[in-house]
Amino acid sequence: MYYLVPGLILVILMLTKYFDFSLGSVTESSLWRSTDYGTTYEKLDEKVGPKTILSYLYVSPNNKRKIMLLTDPEVESSLLISFDEGASYQRYHLAFDILSLLFHPEQEDWILAYSHDQKLYVSVEFGRRWQLVHDSVVPNRFYWSKLGLDKEPGMIHLETSVSDRRSQYITCKLQNCTEANKGRPFPGFISPDSLVVQNQYVFIQVPMGGRHVHYVSYKRNAFFPMKLPKYTFPKDLQIISTDDNQVVAAVQDWHQNDSYNLYMSEARGLFFTLALENVVSSGGPEGNVMIDLYEVAGIKGVFLSNKVVENEVKTFITYNKGRDWRLLHAPTTDLSGTRLYCVQPYCSLHLHLHVSDNPYTSGNIVSKESAPGIIVASGTIGPELTANNVSIFITSDAGNTWREVFEEEYSILFLNQGGALVAIRHTPLPIRHIWLSFDEGRRWNKFSFTSSPLYVDGVLGEPGEDTLIMTIFGHFSHRSEWQLVKIDFRPVFNRRCTTDDYQTWQLHNDGKVCIMGVKRIFQNLKPDARCVKTKDQYISQMSDSCPCTEADFEW
Repeated sequence: MYYLVPGLILVILMLTKYFDFSLGSVTESSLWRSTDYGTTYEKLDEKVGPKTILSYLYVSPNNKRKIMLLTDPEVESSLLISFDEGASYQRYHLAFDILSLLFHPEQEDWILAYSHDQKLYVSVEFGRRWQLVHDSVVPNRFYWSKLGLDKEPGMIHLETSVSDRRSQYITCKLQNCTEANKGRPFPGFISPDSLVVQNQYVFIQVPMGGRHVHYVSYKRNAFFPMKLPKYTFPKDLQIISTDDNQVVAAVQDWHQNDSYNLYMSEARGLFFTLALENVVSSGGPEGNVMIDLYEVAGIKGVFLSNKVVENEVKTFITYNKGRDWRLLHAPTTDLSGTRLYCVQPYCSLHLHLHVSDNPYTSGNIVSKESAPGIIVASGTIGPELTANNVSIFITSDAGNTWREVFEEEYSILFLNQGGALVAIRHTPLPIRHIWLSFDEGRRWNKFSFTSSPLYVDGVLGEPGEDTLIMTIFGHFSHRSEWQLVKIDFRPVFNRRCTTDDYQTWQLHNDGKVCIMGVKRIFQNLKPDARCVKTKDQYISQMSDSCPCTEADFEW
């Protein structure tokens, strides 16, 4: 399901599929379109072909009017393309089966397509024509060039497989990837499945003497070995982040199994220092590694992480990019108002830090750029993090103080740039109610969104963080068709916000207001303000320099 908002009319496209468990495959699909915020839907099966089985729906990230549909390659291999927000479609047959697509970050018609037989294709006409770039390309190891860093805008970084144990890192011009035009930024062979291109950095691994040496290139210059502290013997290294002109890497040492050590670099990504030991790790759904580290949106330098301490998992927070970490303070009272006696280090608040990959369900933790300071997470109070007796907690001051808002697991959605919160209960049972809060979770109002209980499968809000309309979808019974419930919150907000509706709060770390040499003051809505934020009222931040201390400097 996708919202399209290129103009004043908000269009919703939805692709539904029927999976036949007896056959083990999708046997039917339907495409639906709404032009009235989801109040009514038109079925478009005749426009795409009544017997066409669709597998994927893509929207151009640079032009929401352009839509691309992929058919099921088991039946036929073709594309259906729309240039009018999904109202009409043109069919183009393919000579290959598409496994994945990568849209260019700026050019709306440029697309890379990866096939089932490890070939990479390019289109500069939004899928109407395709050209082979290279064969034997390693899955998910191809990247578009970045403007201002690469020599040409139409350049592709890719890793090609030479053998089971060797790969090559090459660059290709967009429509002219001949041997004469190929670039080889690293002259030798690299370890398979190791090329990572992120922002200003390129990372590779090189096999040497039975082990893999990690190399980095900064601003597309020469490669150098990454320098970890002495007596560090990595058996795995994961790049976590390259934001803010710094590399955050998780390294699993030779003696570790279910944990990683967290390292942070200087600007070049060359020299690393230890930030936190024994960070919890787990296997992802696609065989990837998931590290329990969460970067708080809206406030630079604030991270949360789960660390193993004497066989117990505890949650720590940093306000200065990993220079110093501390435990989270538990709420002073529980949901009923009873005083809690939770004394560190024996007792503190611990949070689950997994972010959902599903756009229709919330993860264990959420924060937004437009609502700095507000963090919503599921967790427990006690000596360690547990999977039982999970509650929902909210902070309004970036993790200094917390309050319990629900004793069960809920999905929390941000409305109106954080000016309101919506809560939907996580349960296998059908539900009829949602909860709405205008004061960052201190008080909740209960609303009925359906006359009959609904098994909720997911929630979709309109794009961006100005959401005032959301759609809940699910089933009345396990055998019934999909049901969509549109909830329009616009009538709840009776006016636009003014400057009198805002208040200020100061970022601090346990009372210390000078963080990384800066005092920062943010704005948020007053608890009693029930008004609509406009885009020109995007949250403001004021900062002032202050005397630095040892904690403000990198190692």
